Amino acid sequence: MLGQDFYSLISNTREQKISPWRPAIKMLAASVSLGTGASLGPESPSVEIGSNIGILLGQLFQVSKDRYRLLLGAGAAAGLAAGFKAPIAGVFFALEVVLGTAFTTPAASLILLSAFLSAAIARAFLGVHPAFELPGYEVLGYWEWLFYSGLGLLASLVSYTFFRY
Repeated sequence: MLGQDFYSLISNTREQKISPWRPAIKMLAASVSLGTGASLGPESPSVEIGSNIGILLGQLFQVSKDRYRLLLGAGAAAGLAAGFKAPIAGVFFALEVVLGTAFTTPAASLILLSAFLSAAIARAFLGVHPAFELPGYEVLGYWEWLFYSGLGLLASLVSYTFFRY
């Protein structure tokens, strides 16, 4: 789960200035926390660090509020894409969480470019292996298909009910 700092950055764009040391301190704190076994999850530190770097660039170049939010989204997408080596996930995260309904095609293009470059650099330095190794799985009988179909129908019913009411 993302920290409160990230959501306050999204809602208070251009109202608060951050220190240039903030991303470095976040990196150090995340390294110590994750290295000692804290359960932060891999997305939170990388998204917050990326968005803080985007904010610093916005402050440095003194851009408009819309560009400022766009740089925050590009940094968040780049952080998530680098952490999971999944640029499309970073793009959708930034478009849904950071920009919401206020995005345009040029904004999506910038976010896509930042996420792609971030994932490419991460792959160049960390290798091409997947972020998670999944164990092998095989279906052992035809009854499993029936149970999976029932589970899918039940999940769709719960989802429909949840969004309907």
